[in-house]
Amino acid sequence: MRTVLYAHRDISSFLTENYVLLWTSERPVPRITIDFGDGRTLERTITGNSVHYVLDAQGRPLDAIPGLYAPTAFLEHLHSAKNLHGALASDDRDNIRDNILRDYHDVRLTEVTGRFAAAITAAGKDALQPELEMRPAVEKPPGAEEAVRIAVGKSGVERPMLRLILRHDRAKLEAAADADVWRQIVASNAKLGALDTRSIALMARELPGVEITPEMLTRVGASTDPFAAERAARRAMSKSFRGGEMDMITMLTPVENSLAALVAGFQNSLVEDTLRNEYLLHAQVHEWFIAGTQELDVLNERVFRELFLTPRNDPWLGLAPADAFTGITHGGLKQ
Repeated sequence: MRTVLYAHRDISSFLTENYVLLWTSERPVPRITIDFGDGRTLERTITGNSVHYVLDAQGRPLDAIPGLYAPTAFLEHLHSAKNLHGALASDDRDNIRDNILRDYHDVRLTEVTGRFAAAITAAGKDALQPELEMRPAVEKPPGAEEAVRIAVGKSGVERPMLRLILRHDRAKLEAAADADVWRQIVASNAKLGALDTRSIALMARELPGVEITPEMLTRVGASTDPFAAERAARRAMSKSFRGGEMDMITMLTPVENSLAALVAGFQNSLVEDTLRNEYLLHAQVHEWFIAGTQELDVLNERVFRELFLTPRNDPWLGLAPADAFTGITHGGLKQ
């Protein structure tokens, strides 16, 4: 989060101007250490995850954004949540608030499942046609409908008495998205993972021998743009083309090449995390809000138990199943 989101200029500015930030820890982040027996050890975090809750001034949840997101996708959710908050502020009566909140998540769920279905279809897999649902129109105070419409686009079709929704079966969509489909979905959204230079600078600190300068960050950023080489090659076909992205890519030093490889690999993982979190986990959050207003404690418990599969009542986070034989005293557990 610190590297990808909070270091991003646009996100940092928008959060500072529009949100009050509060960080809390669900539990200490688990760390795993591998001892190679010759003095070398490898330490990594494991099964850690995080969620951003958007709350109103009374601490009531408006949305939950689970897991890591690419900067552009995260910023879009921040804008939408801000517009939702504005719509809710126009009338704080409980019945009005609940209706607006439910309608917002209803429309968002329709939109996200539609995009998931379109992505599966674009990957060459047949996505089942959506089914038509009819829901009662909700009561909104003047101005709220327009605010919510701005927040979520024109995905919802409003009628005086009934709201007509084309809803995909999420379980069937998830079943249709096999490993090959996900690879194609990630590849077609490669641009989504682009990092800004401040994020690249933070990553550069992990590599020895990297001189962090604006010029170096520009070169590495250009080389990790998934379409940079393609554009440069296309421009190079013109005799009038001089310099540009291809020059920056070929000018990388060996250390900068290592950094570029690190950034490119991370960006690819970031795209997959973003899309899986949005299409699978965030969609489930929308369903919870549609079913009824969520209290923060209840919502948080459900997120970690049902989405992240790390319930509070399992101190070993699923890493020490009771029916697994290890041949080690006490199953290798130490408390």
